[in-house]
Amino acid sequence: MAYSNSVEKVLKGEMRKSMRLYRGENSSWADSVAWNLLQLQHDCCGVNNKSDWIGTPWQTGTPSVNAYIQQYPFTCCKISNEPSIKSIRKGNIEPSTSDVDNCYEGANPTGLRRQGCYKALRKVLSDYGVIIGLCLFGLLSLQILLVYLSCQIATKHKSGNAFWFSQKLPEDQD
Repeated sequence: MAYSNSVEKVLKGEMRKSMRLYRGENSSWADSVAWNLLQLQHDCCGVNNKSDWIGTPWQTGTPSVNAYIQQYPFTCCKISNEPSIKSIRKGNIEPSTSDVDNCYEGANPTGLRRQGCYKALRKVLSDYGVIIGLCLFGLLSLQILLVYLSCQIATKHKSGNAFWFSQKLPEDQD
């Protein structure tokens, strides 16, 4: 349980650090693209919820959109025509007026994604955790095998017992 809490604390801390590097919906900056993809594809907003965006450098320097002051990125909103991954990577996200109204209008907007992205990310990691673990185990096993084989080759070469080093080639024989 303590391990789980420390992993959660580190992961949430890294997510918040990344939020401070967010530059907006129309940025191709890596942290911006990552947040935009995460929020759009996993139907989430912020680390825990939309209020995580309040006070970030992006939010304090963001102008209004359609007369609404943005307290969270538009990718926190439910979008009727979700952009393609290619468009998101290029920073081309164009909201419709009705999507903006549904997302920013009133105290309890209907077009807002309510789940925090930490929960969504944790679900992805738990769904694919076994596959990720097996892949990492396979890579570790391969590295150990390659180190072992390298040591064997080096030992045989040093003692002169490696057959490909001690064999004479046909043109060398007289």
